[in-house]
Amino acid sequence: MFGKWTDELETIRETYQHGYPYKHVVIDDFFDDRTAETIADAIPESSESFEFTYDNPVEKKSVISDLARVPPIKDVFSALEKNVPLFESVSGIDGLQYDAAIHGGGVHRIDNGGKLDLHLDYSMHPVTGKERRLNLIVFMSREWDEIWGGCLELWNANCTKRIKSIVPKFNRAVIFETGNTSWHGVPCPVHCPMGKTRDSIACYFVSDPTPSMDSTRQKAAFVPHPAQQLPPRLLKLYQERRERRLEEEDLWPGWGSDPIGKGYWY
Repeated sequence: MFGKWTDELETIRETYQHGYPYKHVVIDDFFDDRTAETIADAIPESSESFEFTYDNPVEKKSVISDLARVPPIKDVFSALEKNVPLFESVSGIDGLQYDAAIHGGGVHRIDNGGKLDLHLDYSMHPVTGKERRLNLIVFMSREWDEIWGGCLELWNANCTKRIKSIVPKFNRAVIFETGNTSWHGVPCPVHCPMGKTRDSIACYFVSDPTPSMDSTRQKAAFVPHPAQQLPPRLLKLYQERRERRLEEEDLWPGWGSDPIGKGYWY
């Protein structure tokens, strides 16, 4: 199932522990070739076949969390669940548990023009009450060109400076800790050719709440890119998103026109 990186666990652990701006590691060829191709082939070609689409100035992406829609990928997630000790070994976090609810996880897609603003993930699982501890994201777009954008960005603790930009190369994984300083996202709109999409799978790990748990946040907390203009109606969206999913009635006519190519900020 996994690539040859499992033969170098000591190096992987060391890299993770010294990750900056927060603990993380980037692993190429995460899955073996057969598993990676199986996942990519199982992702629906049409974004209309996805379960839900977020379409607003804060996030423009499509998701499939009900993995019964994509049985081969469901099988891969079941295998990941059985390998929790491996992720405990990489992260040094004891008591990790696979999030069987796949809350917010599954298959993610960003189409041309899409983005995912900088954010912190929920810290307390809204269904189970578990503490979010670790994210696994594996990029699944074949032949992705860096000039199209779509890099996963890691930002500093007060979200004022980008520290690292990770190209979404096919079968490249990012494993990172989650907490009140793990700001990340795809804050600049993707610009890819017709027929190309930025696809990934996301698997999350939780644990029983720890004494050091620093928040009971049950929704992702989004913030605007520092370069964004922030008129009152857009600021309101960021505030509302911390409490609930944004709906069409929250938006205004022409919000997506992106007049000067900087993003959906006007």
